[in-house]
Amino acid sequence: MTSGDRDNPLASGADFVSVQKAISAGAIAAGDADVATAVDANGGAAVAASTSRRRDPAVLGSPEASGDFYVAIKKSLLGSRWFLTAYMKQFYPDFGSGSFGFTLGTRVVSFKTQNDRLFVFDASEQFEFSAVSDPSLLVETYPIVHPPEFESLPGSDDYVLFDPAQGLNDFSLTGNIYSDPYLEGSLPIQVGGSYLQNFRTLPDGAAFEQVFTGDDGASAGDEAFSLWGTLGIALRRYSVGDGFEPIADPGIPFYFQSPLRSVPDSQGALASNPIRWNIHPGMQPIDVLITAGAQRAQADFPDADILGALRRGVESWNDVFGFQALRAVFVDDDQVPDDDANVVLIDYPGVGAGFAFGDWRDNPDNGEVRGGSVFLSGVFFNIFPFLEDDVVAPGVSVAEQPVQPIPNVRAFSWGGMPNQQPKCFIPAPTEATLRSALAVDPSSSLTASEKGANFIQHVLAHEVGHVLGLRHNFKGSLVPPSSSLMDYLDDFTDAIQAPVPQAYDRDAIRYLYGLSPELPAQPFCTDEDTQIDPNCTLFDSKADPLSEWWEPQYASGSAQILAFGLPVSLLDSVGLNSILGYARDAGAVSPEQRLAALHVALGPVEVPFPAESLEDAVRIETTNLAADYVLRRAVLDAPELRGSIAFDVTDADVIAALSDQAGRMLANEDGIRSFELRRTSVDVLKALQAEPAFLALRSARDAIQSQLDSGAVPTPRVPLTEDLLARIEAALAPYFN
Repeated sequence: MTSGDRDNPLASGADFVSVQKAISAGAIAAGDADVATAVDANGGAAVAASTSRRRDPAVLGSPEASGDFYVAIKKSLLGSRWFLTAYMKQFYPDFGSGSFGFTLGTRVVSFKTQNDRLFVFDASEQFEFSAVSDPSLLVETYPIVHPPEFESLPGSDDYVLFDPAQGLNDFSLTGNIYSDPYLEGSLPIQVGGSYLQNFRTLPDGAAFEQVFTGDDGASAGDEAFSLWGTLGIALRRYSVGDGFEPIADPGIPFYFQSPLRSVPDSQGALASNPIRWNIHPGMQPIDVLITAGAQRAQADFPDADILGALRRGVESWNDVFGFQALRAVFVDDDQVPDDDANVVLIDYPGVGAGFAFGDWRDNPDNGEVRGGSVFLSGVFFNIFPFLEDDVVAPGVSVAEQPVQPIPNVRAFSWGGMPNQQPKCFIPAPTEATLRSALAVDPSSSLTASEKGANFIQHVLAHEVGHVLGLRHNFKGSLVPPSSSLMDYLDDFTDAIQAPVPQAYDRDAIRYLYGLSPELPAQPFCTDEDTQIDPNCTLFDSKADPLSEWWEPQYASGSAQILAFGLPVSLLDSVGLNSILGYARDAGAVSPEQRLAALHVALGPVEVPFPAESLEDAVRIETTNLAADYVLRRAVLDAPELRGSIAFDVTDADVIAALSDQAGRMLANEDGIRSFELRRTSVDVLKALQAEPAFLALRSARDAIQSQLDSGAVPTPRVPLTEDLLARIEAALAPYFN
């Protein structure tokens, strides 16, 4: 490179060049790389080496730009195919103050120019329906700029210079992904300001960041929701890994799938592939960077092998492959990654985002994973203060145990990327859960610190499993402690006994990566199955969850509620919805289990009331409130209150048993039932619209009328009893809708 070349950022002939808007005579020249930058040197500078810690050895001649810059792309490459990845590096206020990274998507794109604008078009195989129907999908557009300082440079005719800050800024935002799981509530973000930073070269492209602010575009009269974010954008040459062969069968339920794409000339058929990396024997290991939060956590809890747990959370998958596919590398910074790095972001001691998740970036044409990352909140390390004393923690009453928290997590789209939700969010344990569940088991050979480290390892290995392609398996716990660490395990003892890939995980990975011809045979279900199968439940345990897990938990919790007059809404936190999910089942479990589940739910409040408690006014009052709560939840409450399985009860035996209990409560057979509960019983029997419920209503009416006629009803209660009879008559005339 000559001295004159050093004044010209185009001298290298790089694919992309970042050009300082105010180009000075002392600008640094672009280096010999696929993409390069030119920045204002304020008086001159020599060729700089990359400061990126992501490549070893460092790529010479590829300096970074963090100020006011344009980007230039070679005209000869406009028609080439590129991976365009959008990566939300920071978002406020949803994720608190913690760093995170979530891929909005990857598209295959190419470029065209027209009317002084650079247009970005989808160039994937996703939308080619036939030789005629192959639409051109516009992803983004940027203005082309013509500063005289640039156009006077030798070689400028070979480049298109554009301003990436002035694109369409087509951001959209959904509501909370848990209340809007199908992302139907997307709102356009009205971008108010946009700032570019951190352009840097990659071996096969370039990356930069767009900092933006705006609001959710609320309609007139509504208060706008202000937001801020940092979007990472990467452009990298399209490629397919050497020897990579996609798996053709999209019907395998164990694995995440690539985006749907059309099958040309197939009358509308769609195809996809299970996602997987180009992992194979003899490969160079994939470096997974573990950020500096790991070292801060290790310093705060020196008795626990936190660094070892994190390393094993990544590298334990090598035992499944039978060779070194992944290599954990600890780094000294907290950078949220670009598209060229695989990172475990340890946000310690951050507490703004109480969850962990895994994320990946795949080729939409064939499902090849090109990169991945994991976010792990500092809240997970809260287990160590409770474990380090190595003593059994005191029990915590049900009143102190909140329902598992739901993080406020939103999904985004940008630049034509389809809305997608994170595939996994494991909430960190609550303090009450920790105090009651993380007590040291004296029979265990593990120390307190070893148990804590195993828990951290379990969580990270779970997320790495997602990045490798595995979906959840919520039936892992049916083979205690678990046949899969891809389950959400509620029992701390289960989690610490499954810190490495289990039998299902091994079989699923070995099939996915062509190391075995056998699909896994262990029990399996995944996210969508939680809405139809009561044994497919998050945060449960045991081989028979209804009788071994939910029933004891519910019996103990409801006993405390009734004995101490606690709020009956706490029944939700001890498993009411999960138990009723068995009663609502439409075919996944046996009829005997459906009926047993109803008796478990009603057991603490059913007729007859225990004779030994007839003098306990608090218990009587709370029993009536709890019975009302259970009957409403079983029949009357809206689907969104019913938990994962929201069907109406349809099993004939369950309806008969429910009608029997509601009828006996309505008739006040044991003499302690409140009028509020009895009125609810009428509504329940009417809503069931079944012959047993109809007959129970008639029987209760006759019994109540007989009590009135015989004078058995105390005079002060006669008006309310007559009102109750009128309510029953209204329900019966006619009964069937």
